[in-house]
Amino acid sequence: MVIRAESFAALAAEAGRALAERAGGSLPPPATVGEWTELEVTASDQAALLVEWLNELIFRAESEGWLPNEIEVLETSPTRLRARIQHRSWPSRAFPVKAATLDRARVEAVPGGVLAEVTLDV
Repeated sequence: MVIRAESFAALAAEAGRALAERAGGSLPPPATVGEWTELEVTASDQAALLVEWLNELIFRAESEGWLPNEIEVLETSPTRLRARIQHRSWPSRAFPVKAATLDRARVEAVPGGVLAEVTLDV
């Protein structure tokens, strides 16, 4: 997955939406969406933080049966991400992405924002 955004916060939100689209792109639009859930992840650097964020979303899809519908990033630092997610139900079946990996994961500043690359294990 390659993502570009104006800031790390926008990048994290876009990565979460892209993951949900990858998993549930063929699902019909949800009739109702769930409540907002706040999540926080930490890691040693921004690339690891993005991987940890995606893995938390994968874990929630598998364990709690939901996908992000809306993502609002509340706070970021180079080692911490806190966000609110409004979610929708995910059918009870295996999530198509097993994990985001640190293999070749990178986040770098580019003109006009940030660029990230994360490998997904499917």
